[in-house]
Amino acid sequence: MSSRTAKILKLAIATDLNENQKDPIDNDDTGSASSLTVGLAESGPLVPPVLDTVLIKSGDKGDPKIDVGSTIKSVSPEPLISADLVTETQLTKPDKYIVESRNSTSINLRRIPRLTYNDPADAREHNDFSSGSSDDFSPGSEDLSSDSSEHMPGTSNQNAVFRQRTFNSSETTENNGKPASPKKGKKRSRNPDNWIREKAKRLRNCGQSYTSKSGKIIGEKKMGPPCKEKCILSCSKKINENFRNEMFKEYWAFSSLQRQRDFLAAHIEKLDLKYRRISAAKPRNPNCSFYISKEGHRIRVCKTFLINTLGINERTIRTVIKSKARGTGIVPTDNRGKHQNHKKIDEEILKSVRDHINSVPRIESHYVRKDTKREFIDGGLSVAELYRNYSTQRSSINKIAASYDKYSRIFNKEFNIGFFLPKKDQCDVCEAYKNSQEEEKENLEINYQSHLEEKELSRSEKQNDKEKAKNNECVLAVYDLQAVLPIPTGQSSAFFYKSRINCYNFTITEIGNDKSLCFFWHEGLGNRGVTEIASCVFLYLEELSLTNPGADVVFYSDNCGGQQKNRYMIATYLYAVQCLEINSITHKYLIRGHTQNEGDAIHSVIEKSVTKIKRSGPIYVPEQYISAIRSAKKNGNPLEVKEMNFDSFLDIKFIHDEMALTLTKNVDGNDFKISDVKLLKTEKGNAFFKYKTSYKQVEWNCVGYKSKKRRISEVKPFNEIHRKPAYTKKISVADNKKKDLKSLIDSKIIPGFYKPFFEFILN
Repeated sequence: MSSRTAKILKLAIATDLNENQKDPIDNDDTGSASSLTVGLAESGPLVPPVLDTVLIKSGDKGDPKIDVGSTIKSVSPEPLISADLVTETQLTKPDKYIVESRNSTSINLRRIPRLTYNDPADAREHNDFSSGSSDDFSPGSEDLSSDSSEHMPGTSNQNAVFRQRTFNSSETTENNGKPASPKKGKKRSRNPDNWIREKAKRLRNCGQSYTSKSGKIIGEKKMGPPCKEKCILSCSKKINENFRNEMFKEYWAFSSLQRQRDFLAAHIEKLDLKYRRISAAKPRNPNCSFYISKEGHRIRVCKTFLINTLGINERTIRTVIKSKARGTGIVPTDNRGKHQNHKKIDEEILKSVRDHINSVPRIESHYVRKDTKREFIDGGLSVAELYRNYSTQRSSINKIAASYDKYSRIFNKEFNIGFFLPKKDQCDVCEAYKNSQEEEKENLEINYQSHLEEKELSRSEKQNDKEKAKNNECVLAVYDLQAVLPIPTGQSSAFFYKSRINCYNFTITEIGNDKSLCFFWHEGLGNRGVTEIASCVFLYLEELSLTNPGADVVFYSDNCGGQQKNRYMIATYLYAVQCLEINSITHKYLIRGHTQNEGDAIHSVIEKSVTKIKRSGPIYVPEQYISAIRSAKKNGNPLEVKEMNFDSFLDIKFIHDEMALTLTKNVDGNDFKISDVKLLKTEKGNAFFKYKTSYKQVEWNCVGYKSKKRRISEVKPFNEIHRKPAYTKKISVADNKKKDLKSLIDSKIIPGFYKPFFEFILN
């Protein structure tokens, strides 16, 4: 064993707090390393072994000895050929192993990736493995455990685990006080300043060395010698070398070709010819005088002196003189590459791109329908995939397709389309405050602090309700409608260009007893408005009244006005409390922008299950989604699925009208706005419901729900309001969907096995 290996093992052992209990490894102790043995094969290339554990045992005299035994094994079926090579090559690398654990009898070494240690003494290894590739170490959960403080220096734990660190100068973490590297965005921004051509142009205009388009290295500009002593203008006597150097630096400090030309134009003047030969075949060019400004005075110099002082050539002078002679004497802007005579694409090709993009069916956002006009494409497509389909389509009809660059430009600039349904995980109030200037923040400060206070109070309120639910003081549940699940869906490109049937999954998750109930239907049976949501909630309460009569129910949800924050949902709660064995219902709306809840985790599990099923083939019918939902949870109680029919939904608006509900004023005569409500409560036997507009509000406000404008004889008691279904037959889908589904069936893209379901939709 080499001295290098001994030094590394010595360094690893010395890190332990109890190193005094063990004698350090000296160079003289390395002779025992010759006992390393591994099984060898007769032939085959050398394969780096994987060192699972190296056990260092203490000998009779306390000297540590290395016993590898059978701990070295190959990571490849190709065997090792030399034990000496293994010993010399593998165990001498400083970035191979790290101390895993140590006790009174042994020390375990764990192999680590090479990139986690850069040995300054070995420049070759550093250069070979310092590029920041994907092999960089990423700490796992075992390396980031919460009890890591027990193993840090300063404790007496002998089984110390020395955590692995990554030394990479290209990365910064919060641990060393530097900000983490920014994440790459979805799409790179067009940044001409970073183009190679623009960088070369800037260097050229500054007089520095640059690389031309052909790859030739052009040297930097240098000031030339002055004119000869025989110069008729005696330039060298008028201008000294120090001033020439200063003028050279200032000229190239312009860093702009236009400013440099303007400078030359201001120091060049045309001279009238003193004589002209009329018979000359080639007329004489006009003469020019050249000047240099010094301390407010213009000093005439020769052309050679000016050219050499500025480090330019005669072509630059000719260009300026020619530009001045064309018009008013002002040098025009350099218009190279700025003409309008560019190659134009046929309008028919551009129209084909727009028509193809418009042929892809859109779906609206489930979470932010009110706040954005952005459309979305379902199925995880990309611009590249769309272009491939477009190119294939144009080739099939023997027509020229637009380039990918033109296709992506039209897609990104002329359309407002996304590929995924965005979940509202960023708060508008918080983002507006974060992105405001200091002066603007002063105006937003009060509203922002109140918003944060409401957020913390709502979370504290929910935590208190969780404790009550654990003690069986109430039934706590959250509910939400999952994003649209379309059928058919899969990897076939034909699905993405056809309108499909939407399936809906409304989930109610009870917190504390690991129970989730999913109400599932498709758009041929119902929509996704308050009628469907309120019906599912009422069916849940009806079942709860049988299994847990007299319960106090607490709901949490987001603030979607079209589904659960409206007068019809209030009517549902009032009707359920008075007609079912429910003592009270309290609905607490989470603060806008901070509505994350346990239902999101259920939806995430379902989405993963659906993704796994789609890997084996497309999903054609709702039953496949239902199967995915039921098998989504691997631990705990499985998800319960209630399949809804069109006659399962109640006519909630009819119940609302029969109750003669009024929601304009509270009992104090103040205006009542549902949009301002944060908490809502209904109780059995009370002829009013309560509400709060803030989580810090102590007293409840009350609203009487019996209208004073209607006769008492017109207002029916709750037990006389009969429930009726909202739909008496299935709902007809849009004609364009029927047309697209029929084309998928006729083209055999939808197998005949699933044809009965789609015939039910089409008829």
